[in-house]
Amino acid sequence: MPIHYTSVSNGVLIHPVFIYKPQINVIGKKTYIDVRRNRWDLTEDEKRKELLFNNINEVYQCLKQEVFIGLTRWDANKADCKNYLSASEAVSSEVIPRGYWVDTIPASNYAVFKYIGLFHIKQLNQSQLEELWEFILFVWMSKTNFHIADSYHFEIIDMGEVKDDYFEINLYIPIS
Repeated sequence: MPIHYTSVSNGVLIHPVFIYKPQINVIGKKTYIDVRRNRWDLTEDEKRKELLFNNINEVYQCLKQEVFIGLTRWDANKADCKNYLSASEAVSSEVIPRGYWVDTIPASNYAVFKYIGLFHIKQLNQSQLEELWEFILFVWMSKTNFHIADSYHFEIIDMGEVKDDYFEINLYIPIS
């Protein structure tokens, strides 16, 4: 089976595989983001990197300490606002460190895109992520019969696989 991909921002976006993923609980730091303002102050970038490189060791009840999950939930009342949870999969949601939140990612069918960056993940920025999402939402989705099934999406990064000149991000979109 041929692999379909698109060249983007110093890397490659591999077109999706389709999977069913069971429900998981995640624990992390939540940030409320105004999308318009985020383009200037890069709040989402900062929070993602803060957990990835500084705070991940504070979360003791993670299933896989080196696996980062970034969960985005769109605000139903404000189209240009979202909650972003920089997280890891939780073993238990019974003991939550101060300043952390627990959320549940529902079981669903997902389109999973893989972005392969040919640089260190610390150099990944908001404009590169926006380029990926613009391709997925406005190019790829417009050419398929799939629809986004819910008001969230998430990404998974295995930090154990990150190299100086290589990393992968799997982007999960619930579809119907």
